[in-house]
Amino acid sequence: VMRELCANYTLMGPSGAGQTTKLINQLFCAVLFQAVAEAVKLAEAGGVDPKAIPAALKGGRADSSIMQEFMAKFAARDFSPTGRIDNMLKDLDSLQAFALKTKTPMPMTGQVVEIHRLLCAAGLGPKDSAEMMRLLDGRTS
Repeated sequence: VMRELCANYTLMGPSGAGQTTKLINQLFCAVLFQAVAEAVKLAEAGGVDPKAIPAALKGGRADSSIMQEFMAKFAARDFSPTGRIDNMLKDLDSLQAFALKTKTPMPMTGQVVEIHRLLCAAGLGPKDSAEMMRLLDGRTS
């Protein structure tokens, strides 16, 4: 049944393994969104057009669908919604709870979670991850 419903179906293990896999997906997404935002700021500071970065890095180890899709969006300060910061924070909170339960250190995740908390505290929870650019630009309104 699942193979008929899903484009990509992989049995991950016993009950709960799918949820763990979803949390790992969200971990990658959250960390990569932050990395893209920081890369945009660094490119701008260095006089490099951040919109040219995805083409330059395509096929290399740093390439990702998130970079390809969101680098230009973040550089343009395009805040049109593709996902909500507060939804990501909910998943990151679940991830941290699971990491605590399994005694798994997650230092980078902790930093990214706090950035999401800052954005939500600034009233940007319903907004898109591109709002990270406002934080890095020194403004949250």
